[in-house]
Amino acid sequence: MVTRIHTCIVLLLTTSLIAVSATSNGESLADAWQQALTVDPRAKTMTKLSDAAGRNLSAARGYRLPTVSAEAAYTILDSTPSINLTVPNLGKMEMAVADDSFAFSRATVTIPLYTHGRISSGIDAAAAMVGAAKYDQRRTMQEIKLDVAERYVAVLRAERGAAVAKSSVTSLSGHVRDVENLFSQGLVAKNDLLASHVALSEANLRLLQAQNRLDIARSAYNRLMERSLTTSVILDDIMPMVTEDSYETLVAGALKNRPELASLTQHEGAFRHQAAGIRGATGPQIALSGGYTYLENQQLVRDQFWSVSLGLKWDLFDGGVLRNQAAAVSYKADAVSNQISDLRSLVTLQIRQAWLEVEESRQRIVVAREAVGQAEENLAVANDRYRNGIGTNTEVLDADTLTNRSHANYDNAVYDSVIAQFRLRRAAGDL
Repeated sequence: MVTRIHTCIVLLLTTSLIAVSATSNGESLADAWQQALTVDPRAKTMTKLSDAAGRNLSAARGYRLPTVSAEAAYTILDSTPSINLTVPNLGKMEMAVADDSFAFSRATVTIPLYTHGRISSGIDAAAAMVGAAKYDQRRTMQEIKLDVAERYVAVLRAERGAAVAKSSVTSLSGHVRDVENLFSQGLVAKNDLLASHVALSEANLRLLQAQNRLDIARSAYNRLMERSLTTSVILDDIMPMVTEDSYETLVAGALKNRPELASLTQHEGAFRHQAAGIRGATGPQIALSGGYTYLENQQLVRDQFWSVSLGLKWDLFDGGVLRNQAAAVSYKADAVSNQISDLRSLVTLQIRQAWLEVEESRQRIVVAREAVGQAEENLAVANDRYRNGIGTNTEVLDADTLTNRSHANYDNAVYDSVIAQFRLRRAAGDL
């Protein structure tokens, strides 16, 4: 009777802890996600890469704007530049046309008027890379959230494992007291006493191992949160959610929402635009320029000049360099297109696998919950039979083992279901 009372007390305490954890002031998964997305190096890296893509877009747009350049120089020659002249009545003579040292400066403004699509294609390519960076950032955030969820659930699972191990120690401790009482009265053999003590020692060992696994799980969770590994961890419990989405709906949503697919699509577009930009460089390039020039020269009537010019540049033949470069980039776009097709198939498989895992774990919960009740009743009956001299010590120990196993199976089914649902959401692209 004592063992049964202790078992009931432990189960009530365990149930109370689970109920309290759902409404306690512990750290919720939403809090953990917010913290991890702030401190995780992967999130910081993707933020920087997204900023870099934005800067590249600004640089690409800058090619449309006027460019202003200035230059200056001071030159010293080894002789004074001059020309030979033949003057009537005077004969041949030299006349200086410049000084042997002079200063030169110029300021120029150049505006591109037509680039055969080179600049616009560069802007489109850079814009596509900005989109790809944002989708990559979103993918990384989802990966971080899934990692945090798995570590979070690992702590909860380890806590339940430690609670079950402690419950077994309490139950077997009560049974050992019953066996010692019966042995002192000469009602049971010493073998029962020895076997029960061995079982209790093994339960204590399992409790130590469970507590060690719990410490490791908490340390791993703290590392992900960028905290000291020994920081106290108190987490709110999580139970499986009810999902109504069909498999077909999940697949359609994944093909639409997965950031990996969107990122590859943006990369393909960027390569297409880059190829167009390279081909644009083979066409005529027209620019308008104007500026101011100062030339220090005592021989000139004026040493300051304003100018305006309309320039045309057209590389008619470059040995096929640009043409081959454009083709190479186009091949990269084709390769990415093939990756998209393969990834769509992989995403569908991931949804299928995660969906089946959710369904399987949900069914396991129902079976395991029923097994827990049967195992607890079996343990109570075994204890009663033993105290009344009908059952054997082996029956009690086996019943305790079955009870521990059934609790572990139920807890694993619950937390496997939770993880499967998070993985399904990640596969669907909406975590």
